[in-house]
Amino acid sequence: MRIGNQTLRHTLGIIAITLCAAPAMGSALNYAGAHGKNPLGEILHIDGGGTGMFYVQRNKRDKEWNERYDLRAVCPQFPVGGPLMGDTFSCPSTPNFPLAGATYKVKASKRWRPCKVEPYFDTSPGTAYVCVKGCDGHRIARIFHQDVAKC
Repeated sequence: MRIGNQTLRHTLGIIAITLCAAPAMGSALNYAGAHGKNPLGEILHIDGGGTGMFYVQRNKRDKEWNERYDLRAVCPQFPVGGPLMGDTFSCPSTPNFPLAGATYKVKASKRWRPCKVEPYFDTSPGTAYVCVKGCDGHRIARIFHQDVAKC
């Protein structure tokens, strides 16, 4: 009977660990990237497709990405699968990289509501990466809005 109790405890432990990890894994799986705009009007996009790429588009009329960066190489602190609420990440001063020297804090947005569209009309706040340090550069986005894969 002792072996049965140990097996049961072991199984319950695995289930508990799985349930605790599920929300974190789910948010990483739902990560669809983020977008922002810098003072020059360039549109900055963090890819959420698992490629770890960062793209720069000159403006809305420009349909091509003008610059591409491997985010893991130029900003190694950026969490794989996207940052979670409360995280802070910074990018070192890499020459020409638009986020060079900036530090971002992940917060609930006061205005960004990514699912406030038909048929959802969900008014839950979205997630934003807000620049908190090193925000003076003309290519640095002051805020990124995190995209969602589904509502």
